[in-house]
Amino acid sequence: LFRGVALLVLVALTLFTAVVVGRRTVSEIFVNRGVLELQAGNADTAFANAANAARIETTGNVLRLATNAGAQKLAEIVQDTTLSQEVARANFESVLGQTITAGNQAVALNPGDYRPHFVLASIYDSLATLNVQGAYESAIATYAEATKRNPNNPAIRLNSLLLISSFYALFFLNQHTRNGVLMDEQ
Repeated sequence: LFRGVALLVLVALTLFTAVVVGRRTVSEIFVNRGVLELQAGNADTAFANAANAARIETTGNVLRLATNAGAQKLAEIVQDTTLSQEVARANFESVLGQTITAGNQAVALNPGDYRPHFVLASIYDSLATLNVQGAYESAIATYAEATKRNPNNPAIRLNSLLLISSFYALFFLNQHTRNGVLMDEQ
């Protein structure tokens, strides 16, 4: 009787493990396809692969793919001159909401990972260049969080410094121009 129960437990654990590993594998296949699509410049297809992967299992990789695809899609929307202003704004707001949500979920799922912070900071950085209120402050704070988690990554520091320098350059120009003309200090 004991051997029969032990065998049954062993079979159940084996099946459970197979299902868990199988789900993760299929989810990661969608993530890998999405990454390849993103590298090829197909943000919409990458987003679809992230959604397919999330339906199976939501992992940090799935959420990072969704965040990166969203960042690329936001850039595409901004550059698309064929969209009306209303359509562009609606698309931008929709994708932005999905992207920030995925990024925040990635941060919550893996709080020690710098990558979701870095991608979110880059998104806030882009929003700051569009003069979105609060985006500059969010970018600085999120770059700082990414730096805490990976202090030796030069890309984080470089992007943060570029943001700060562009902010101060704009501040200087605004202080020293009148009607678009640079004024001499006397």
